[in-house]
Amino acid sequence: MPHSTLLKFTFQYDEKSMIPLIPVNFFYKDGTPTQPFQDAVLDSGANQITIPKALADILGLKLAPRSGPAQTAAGESQAFTATANFNLGQGGRVV
Repeated sequence: MPHSTLLKFTFQYDEKSMIPLIPVNFFYKDGTPTQPFQDAVLDSGANQITIPKALADILGLKLAPRSGPAQTAAGESQAFTATANFNLGQGGRVV
């Protein structure tokens, strides 16, 4: 079985809000990457990744309705599911 080495990534917090931000970029459905890495909010307690519908439309993702509403900090919200590819990283190191 192959062995992988864990990489340590250290990310900055937004100084005003103290929100942890991580560099991320997505891939279009044809496999080409989107813009260079942009900061995204890291919610370490979340069990799903959430992106705006506008980004899902730009990426050309096929959205499927969920069986029920998503539970968010602000309450229930209508949500859809999709599969997307993305990278996290900085300084030439990505996962």
